[in-house]
This record gives sequence, structure tokens and C-alpha cells, in this order.
Amino acid sequence: AVSALVGTVTGSAPAAMLAGIIGIPAMVAVGVPKVTAAGTVLMGIAVGVPFELPVWQFFSTALDLPVDTVRGFMVKLFPFALVAAVAYVVIENRRRGTEHAWSLKSVSAHPAPRRERLGDAPWYALLAPVIPLVLALGLDVAIIPSMLAGVLYALVTTTRPGEMNKRLLRTLYGGFEVAAPPLALFVAIGILLAAVKLPGAVDALEPLMKAVSPQNPVLFVIVFTVLVPLCLYRGPLNVFGLGAGIAGVLIATGIYPAVAVLGMATSYNQVFGVADPTSTQTVWAAQYAGVSPQQVMVRTLPYVWLVALGGMCVTAALYL
Repeated sequence: AVSALVGTVTGSAPAAMLAGIIGIPAMVAVGVPKVTAAGTVLMGIAVGVPFELPVWQFFSTALDLPVDTVRGFMVKLFPFALVAAVAYVVIENRRRGTEHAWSLKSVSAHPAPRRERLGDAPWYALLAPVIPLVLALGLDVAIIPSMLAGVLYALVTTTRPGEMNKRLLRTLYGGFEVAAPPLALFVAIGILLAAVKLPGAVDALEPLMKAVSPQNPVLFVIVFTVLVPLCLYRGPLNVFGLGAGIAGVLIATGIYPAVAVLGMATSYNQVFGVADPTSTQTVWAAQYAGVSPQQVMVRTLPYVWLVALGGMCVTAALYL
């Protein structure tokens, strides 16, 4: 639940850190295998990704679709992600059993005060990720103001008035540091999308794309579900790379409606965010748990593959 809530804000390494720094050692301490613990955090984050406002904006911009359209399909992905995450936790823990490898600090005769043990932030500060969701989903507020409202709520509930300017400035610097690589990537994706939509590119690629793109809804589901591994290792169907260009070609040539391409791309994104050994959250969670990203990929891929299958079925049923 914590991972899913964090995933509504960001699906990258910061999300894995927020949920995993405490969550992974706690799970390992009670006997959850390390790979299962890392996968649990990632599967939980994937539950929140359909409600991640920046992802809505990204797909809206990349595919030239209204945010409402993107939101409508992402919400349809949520049940598949939720069922897959619960199934992962139940099945993997039963299959793997427990591995008792906990450690316990010596108990102090004079325990620290409750405020010192829990930190300065009150419990209601943890509701900060909910604020943007309530505003964007419930009140139909635009994405950026909704996110800013969540930032301000977190600031007000965790910081004394005299320290607000300092903390907000430090947060701003930290935000630039975290966001700079994705921003550079998105600029490159924008250049790629603009390039594939040029008349010469469309004319050159249209015969090839029409020859390999299935038009039958059943074949659409089968083919693009089988091709799920091509979104791993930054492959050609990774939407944060060449996959954005392929999506642009499919739309520019009129092979599929833009909403169908949206369904395909977001389904692949659910796989990439959990099982790709090169994604930052997967690498961090695996290394923090003391296992390899490839081990996490092998364990989580069957579950997120089913999420992609569900997304493809919904896409074929609604848009083809």
C-alpha cells in the first residue's frame, strides 16, 4: 500500500527509495526472501503508476491526446496492476517460504523519546501524495497545480514557519538534480517524435509498418503481448526511447488510432517500470536488497506480462 501511494507521485528510483529503505529490510527481517522483498516494492509502485500525474502528461504530450483520454485508459489498467501485485505477494511468499536472516539491535535501558524515534513529521504529512490525486481526479484541477499543492502541503506539515524558505529551496535544488536526466530524455524523445512525423519519414516507414502490424483484434493482442520482452533492456518497444518513435509512426501513418497506441504503450510501460533490469527503480531495489536486477526481472516478469495482456485486451476491445 505504501509503495502504491508513492507510485502515484513517481515511478522512478526515488519511489523505490521512499518505500524500500524501510520496507525491504523490514520484510527481510521477518523472513521474506530478498528477491521477493525487492519485487514487492516494485509491484506496489506499479499499482500507483496508473495514477501518476506526470505519466499522464507525458503520454498526453507524446501522443497528442487529451489528458482526460490518457487518464481514462490508465484507470482501466489499475485493476490489472493491483491483482498482479497481490498475486505476486501471495504466490511468491508461499512458493519461496521464509528465509530467517534478521538482526536485532541491543535493547537500550533508556529508550529514546517517541518524537526522536519517529522523526519530526506528523502522521498526516504522509498524506501528501494523496493531495494531487484528490485535486486532479476528484476536482479536475490541472496536473501541475495539483502537484504543486502536494508539495506545499508536505512543506506546511513538516516544516516550521521560520525554516520553510530554506527547506523549499533545498527541495527545489534536489528536484532539479533528480529531474535533469528525465528532462534530457524527454527532449530527445520529442526530437524523435518530430522526426518520425516528417513527410519523408512517414512515406518511407508506412509500407513496412503496415506489413507487420496486425489489424485483427485477436492478432493484435497475441502479437503485441508476445513482443512484451522488446520493451526490456531499453528495447525498441520501450516508450521512453525508440518505442516513442514507433508509436509516433503508428499514429502518423494511420495504422492504429492514437488511443490504441496509447493502450499499447501504457501496457508496455507497466512492464518496463517493474521488470526492466536497466530501469533505475529496479536497479536500486535489487541492489538494496542484495540481489541482481536480473533475478528481480525473472521473478516479476510473468506477473507484469499478464498486466500487459490485460491492457492489450482492453485496447483491442475498445479501440480496434
